[in-house]
Amino acid sequence: YEPSTSLLKVDLELYITRPKTTKLLSPRADIDNFIKAIFDSLNGWVWEDDKQVIEVYATKAWAPEGEDGYFILGVEDVQTS
Repeated sequence: YEPSTSLLKVDLELYITRPKTTKLLSPRADIDNFIKAIFDSLNGWVWEDDKQVIEVYATKAWAPEGEDGYFILGVEDVQTS
């Protein structure tokens, strides 16, 4: 697999490990911090550099009770004219 060199659109669903007790409806941590960590870790693997990402749609929610956190990533090339 070769990292993409195209401009990219990314859809990212974040599912954060739920603490044993919480009254929060969603995870407290800032969504941009999660995005930055994931994007940086994918440099050289999915894309050459995360500066290629020109569009992002991201959501965060609790993972189902008893499950570890995870994320779902969708990546599309952006057609330029």
